[in-house]
Amino acid sequence: MSTSTDAPSHPQDKPLNSSAQSNNEESNNEESNTVSVLRSQHDDIQQKLAQALKRGSDGRGKDHDEDGGCVDVEFVKTKPRKSLSQCKTIEAKTILHPFYAEFPEGFVTALMGPSGAGKTTLLDFLTGTLGSSLHAFGRVSLPDNDAYVPQDDRLHVFYTCQSYMEHYARMSGQMSTSSGCCGSKATTSMDEEGGSLVANHGDGGAEADALIASILDEVGLSAQKDTVVGGMFKRGLSGGQKRRLSVALEAITSPLNMFLDEPTSGLDSESALRLMQYLHRYARGIDPTTGERRRVIVTIHQPSSRIWELIDNVVLMAEGRLIYQGRRQQMEDFFTAFGHPVPPNFNPADHYIEALAELPIPSPSTDEDCNATESQSTAEMWYESFREWTKNESYSRVAKSRPSVLSLGMPSTRRTESVVIRSDPSNRTLKARKQVQSTLLSSFELIRRSFTGLYKNPVVLGLRVAVYTGISVALGILFFNLANDRNPHSILIGRTSILYFVVAFFSTMSVAAIPFAIVERGIVQKEVRNHRYHPVFYHLSQAISSLPACLLLSGIVTGIVLGMTKLGSAASFAGILFLTFYCADATSMLIAHLSSDLIAAICLASGILGFFTMVMGFLVVPSNMNSIIRWAYPVPFMTYSFRLLMYTQLNGKEFAPGDNPNTTYNETNVFNDLNDVLGNSTEVELNGNQLLKAFEMDNVNVKRELIILAGWSIIVHTISMLLLTWKNYKSRRVFIYSDRSK
Repeated sequence: MSTSTDAPSHPQDKPLNSSAQSNNEESNNEESNTVSVLRSQHDDIQQKLAQALKRGSDGRGKDHDEDGGCVDVEFVKTKPRKSLSQCKTIEAKTILHPFYAEFPEGFVTALMGPSGAGKTTLLDFLTGTLGSSLHAFGRVSLPDNDAYVPQDDRLHVFYTCQSYMEHYARMSGQMSTSSGCCGSKATTSMDEEGGSLVANHGDGGAEADALIASILDEVGLSAQKDTVVGGMFKRGLSGGQKRRLSVALEAITSPLNMFLDEPTSGLDSESALRLMQYLHRYARGIDPTTGERRRVIVTIHQPSSRIWELIDNVVLMAEGRLIYQGRRQQMEDFFTAFGHPVPPNFNPADHYIEALAELPIPSPSTDEDCNATESQSTAEMWYESFREWTKNESYSRVAKSRPSVLSLGMPSTRRTESVVIRSDPSNRTLKARKQVQSTLLSSFELIRRSFTGLYKNPVVLGLRVAVYTGISVALGILFFNLANDRNPHSILIGRTSILYFVVAFFSTMSVAAIPFAIVERGIVQKEVRNHRYHPVFYHLSQAISSLPACLLLSGIVTGIVLGMTKLGSAASFAGILFLTFYCADATSMLIAHLSSDLIAAICLASGILGFFTMVMGFLVVPSNMNSIIRWAYPVPFMTYSFRLLMYTQLNGKEFAPGDNPNTTYNETNVFNDLNDVLGNSTEVELNGNQLLKAFEMDNVNVKRELIILAGWSIIVHTISMLLLTWKNYKSRRVFIYSDRSK
């Protein structure tokens, strides 16, 4: 039968075609998914390959000429100024001549050269802290995350290594500001090559402790973590240990650029080697937040042969000119090309610096192009030799690709006199928010540090307490039981003299705090330079921490002096002295900020406070002052202190004459100049209001003058903060555009 075979094919064909179409769609979907997966894998591989190429086979970057780390100096000059002593204008002097240098990622770059080569000036140029005495122009391209370690160790003497690291961790927001406890600001991660923990700003408290322990171990201070820094009055860390601690404090925030000025200067060979070994490992590390490699840039004079091997990149300078810049291993080729190969068994670093005192000997390949004129200095001839060498060496792209480096590998950078130019407003906003947060944290931590210093370093306050106590006891003995003495000399001269002396002497003694302020100023300058806080907040912390010190000193003087002299009004006496001492401390702080030298600051403070004591109304009453100087009477804070003490001690007091015949007065008496107040009778009872009238202090308004005294301190502190703001601006007249293109 053919019924089945003869059946129409249409009904059967349709389902078959539909099934085939469905299968084709599924196949296409699978192919599309496969292609998407392959593309995703391809993109991942490309991204990983790009990262691998960026790191390079040596683990420090694929193309160090295009990693954004360079400086292009046009000039750095001193400004012309007039010399009063020589009666002439001193012309501008060029400190840095035009040159271009690179600072590759993952490298330790050494700025080398003889004394006066301009190494420190270049370091200041890189960090944007040349100051207002220099005029400069150039371009810098470095990540906006740096730390500066000065040549001298600027450390507080009362911290241990552990507590100092915790203090800096709290100041940077990596630890909680609660006492000794780690907060939820920081976590840590292990460097791939550096071998040390770095901050990662996550959650957890133990990680911050691990970060500190790791850094201390890396710099070799684990055994000394509980040792105080030490100073003049207490032994502590050695010089090498202090230098390593200075580096560790800055490394806690994992800066991408670590600048160090003569880090090995003054250290023994072992300490210098250990420090450079740590810096070498640090440069190999990666910042976990950005994934960027770090840089270490140091100025160094004569590194040992072992330290020389730890240096990757060299910028050699002489007389402000670039003599060589590039890899350490290629310096031998350069100096050999110009007739100064390193002798056998000789330290290359010493040889290269010594060779700068001799003329370069042109090689046959550069003999025709390096004909130096007689007017050129040795440094200029070496500079021309290096320029010629870089043109002939195929490895170098310094001269050939310099425009492309500045235009492609780096942002267009420039320096200005007033603003920091940034390419991405969002980065600027984020940075501003970070600075506000850091400022709030730093302010609290600075106040905490000030009180910690008073507790752990009592020498500063202890010396003042000893002096104030001793003078108060001597004053009490001299005027013992003054309140019950009815001798006219004691009534008129004794009471006014002791009040004058208390105000004048103890206010002037505030200059004793200036040396400690000058010593700490170096620490503050370093921390401000490293963007830890604004100097205004440092002064604010000092102003707050001086409150308990003034309260203690006023209590000591009040208790001893009033206890021995039997004078009354202890509460008002102590309150007035407290405001007086606070004004005196504010004045000393302002003078310390004004002067850069200790001797000059002490002389200036003594002169100002000494002038205040002359015009406060005791030596000469205001109406008898010469018109030339009479204007100064209401200016000093001492004037209001003396007036308040006189008024509170004498107002309404009666001094009845005793049996002593000296209690009567007449026109031939030593107090004849007061007869217009006391009368010319043969016997007069004295009272406090008469004395106040004689000193022109009978119109004292206690409330108003207390407000003036308190306002005086506020005004002086405000002037100090404005001065610090202005000086901080002047010290950063040359700003750096340092945001990197992403």
